[in-house]
Amino acid sequence: ASILAMHPRVLVLDEPTSGLDPVGKAEVFAVVRELRRRRDVTIVLVEQEAEKIAEFSDRVIVLYDGVVELDGAPRDVFANGETLNDMGLAVPQVSELADLHNRAWGTAYRFLNVEEACSALARELTGGGCDR
Repeated sequence: ASILAMHPRVLVLDEPTSGLDPVGKAEVFAVVRELRRRRDVTIVLVEQEAEKIAEFSDRVIVLYDGVVELDGAPRDVFANGETLNDMGLAVPQVSELADLHNRAWGTAYRFLNVEEACSALARELTGGGCDR
C-alpha cells in the first residue's frame, strides 16, 4: 500500500500470490485489475499461473537460462505450447485445448480463456452460441 501511495510509473510484482489461499489470490488480482483500469502504470508481473498471465498481460516475456526465448502477445506466446512445455512451463489449460483441437481438426484456434473456447467451439459444432 505504501508503494501505491507513491503513484509509481512502474510496479514490479514478483509472485505476489505465492503462499496465499484462493481468496487471498483473488483479492491480489482484483487490486492488479483495478490498477490496470484506473492508473497509467506499467505492471511487471512474475507469476507461475499461466491462466493469470494470459488474463492480465498485454505482453509476455519468457526467460529460459537467462535468455529471452519468447516475447509477444499472450495469444502468440501461449500458442507455442510444445516449446513452453519443453522448458518446463505450463500454458493455460484452454490453450492446450486449442492445440489439441488444432492438431486433430486442422484448425488454428488460440484460446486464452474459457469464454473464447466455448463460443468458438459452440459456433463450430452447432452454428450457435455457448449455453453455460
